[in-house]
Amino acid sequence: MVLDPPTTLRPQRQDLVALLNSRFDRLSPAQLQVAEYVLRNYRDVGFMGVAELARASGVSPAGIVRFATALGFRGYPEFQRAVQGIIRYELRQGERFANSINGGSHQPLWERILVQEAGNLAALQAGLDRRQFRKAVHKLAHAKVVAIVGFRASATLAHYLWYNLRKARANVREFTNPSSVTLEELALAGREGALFVFITFPRYSKELLEMAAFVKRSRFTGIGITNNEISPLVPLCSLTLHAEVTEISFTDFYAAPLALLNALSAEVASVLQRKARERLDLLDDLAAEHGYVLPQGRRFAGKGRTDGTREGTRR
Repeated sequence: MVLDPPTTLRPQRQDLVALLNSRFDRLSPAQLQVAEYVLRNYRDVGFMGVAELARASGVSPAGIVRFATALGFRGYPEFQRAVQGIIRYELRQGERFANSINGGSHQPLWERILVQEAGNLAALQAGLDRRQFRKAVHKLAHAKVVAIVGFRASATLAHYLWYNLRKARANVREFTNPSSVTLEELALAGREGALFVFITFPRYSKELLEMAAFVKRSRFTGIGITNNEISPLVPLCSLTLHAEVTEISFTDFYAAPLALLNALSAEVASVLQRKARERLDLLDDLAAEHGYVLPQGRRFAGKGRTDGTREGTRR
């Protein structure tokens, strides 16, 4: 299969994804490594030579050429032209402006990080599969139990989704410790009809992938939240949602995943309506009664009271 030229088919990123998926089983580990890099950075790849792409992806120049031919192209130049067609199609005025900002080589690191995070958010908005998103919301709203799994850096995302989703619905659990006890708990949750949510991003957690594989073998239902369509989590879940985390520092760029989790939680609450409103009102009443948070516009006095509240917490 070869991507059709732009004159006969509007080139889109999904064309590239479909091509990679169609050849997935026939690609070597090195070629899969190139595929991962290409999918995450295709707008750069369209203007990279063989040697440059080889350095960036950690594969030899000969491996880059073999990758292109393995996809069905006559060589790397033909593959590159197809990628450039996708870039030309996608490049709107707003993206040209963003790219012009990105092009400044003397930007401070913190500015480049903010620009990159903004780009990840824009990619999420443009590329989110709406049909898959609606399916995920329906499953999250109506499952008997929701079990959220995330290890290492993604443990923070798992906890964040748990914290918000439990406000809208009952029976939400989180698993952030990769251990044999967690595996046992996942098996028990599956018997209770749990819907599993697995969250992992590069570098992917091996322990989480093993547990996702266990859930699939057990014929339980799993939703994956990961970076793109060729993540190793994708074949282990019944559906996946993607949020890019392209990064330029050692820290995890999680603005887009957090936005996706916020959208999921809000939509689940919208589906549940009255039940979610009752839970939210209950939590607000508890917070007000026990003084968990400061009322808006009040300052914290910092001195405890004997009645269990703190000064500055009463309305």
